[in-house]
Amino acid sequence: LTVNPRLVTVTSGGGSKEYDGEPLTNSTVTAVGAETYADKPFAEGEGLEYTVTGKQTDVGKSDNTFSYDKANDETDLRNYQITKEIGKLEVTKKTSKTITITAASGTHEYDRKEFTKKEYTYTSDVLVPGDELTAVVNGSQTNVNSDTDKDNNTVTSYKVMRGTQDVTDWYTIEVAPGTLTVTPRPVTIKSDSASRPYNGEELSAKTVDVVSEKGFVEGSIDDVLNINTDNMPGVTDVTAVPVVNDGYTYEFKNQDLAKNYAITPLNGTLEITKPETPVAITVVDAKREYDGTPLTSDTVTWKGLPEGYTVKVKTNGSQTTVGENDKNNVTEYHVYNTNDQDVTANYNFAEIAPGKLTV
Repeated sequence: LTVNPRLVTVTSGGGSKEYDGEPLTNSTVTAVGAETYADKPFAEGEGLEYTVTGKQTDVGKSDNTFSYDKANDETDLRNYQITKEIGKLEVTKKTSKTITITAASGTHEYDRKEFTKKEYTYTSDVLVPGDELTAVVNGSQTNVNSDTDKDNNTVTSYKVMRGTQDVTDWYTIEVAPGTLTVTPRPVTIKSDSASRPYNGEELSAKTVDVVSEKGFVEGSIDDVLNINTDNMPGVTDVTAVPVVNDGYTYEFKNQDLAKNYAITPLNGTLEITKPETPVAITVVDAKREYDGTPLTSDTVTWKGLPEGYTVKVKTNGSQTTVGENDKNNVTEYHVYNTNDQDVTANYNFAEIAPGKLTV
């Protein structure tokens, strides 16, 4: 009589999952008998116990290794012809979630320096604990230029490390650019103001300066701008209200710089005031012998006028008979400059005392 060993196949379980940093294991081992014993591989009361040692943490595939031994003393392994089949454990790249690395964006006021931002952000809650992502961002913008400052800050490289192990390929990673924008530098320029008492000379102030806290980074206003002052005003007479000192124009010496500045032009004022000391007009007394005709006089002297200026007056006094008239009052007076122009309105006048007419 011959008893043949029972054929049994024992197979460790397999499995797969996306990379999550945790070991993939499967402790299941399935025993299958041959033919009529398929569902009952072992004799009654007999069996095997298994020790499964396979595991897979990194992206990749490995055997789900195991060993076996008899489950009890009743089991005699000589009665079985056991075939081992090894299951496969596979960890795949993380594809269910994507990490997007975004280069930083920012704005910067023009200062002639290269504007850069090396910062970046990336999608949270995707990296496995213990994995570290780093990236390199490159981009710069120096001048104001809407044509070149879109998507000009880019992620040029990146990696994910698990300790000393590069696990970049275990993730699905995308990159997104940022935008570096340089904005115009605000500069305020203003024509000078000037004020003085009337002296018959023209008053002008044909100078334009930077009055804002921020100026031109390339140098002084004269280094950067050509300023034309030919049409700026001048005033000679006393001004009822200050005259706006406008009329200047400007252009950049280097037209490429124009877009980098937002210039606000302001105007000073020109003001001529009346001299503080009033003009003193004195009526000169007149005297002559009786001749039957009225004695009149509009002769005056004055103080407080520039050399070459004259005063002309009208008086209302007269004396014909022998006697005196101390009421030779000035009824009208005018001041004329050296060009014989009436400049009376530019002065204040002291009270004029009447003169005396004596016959």
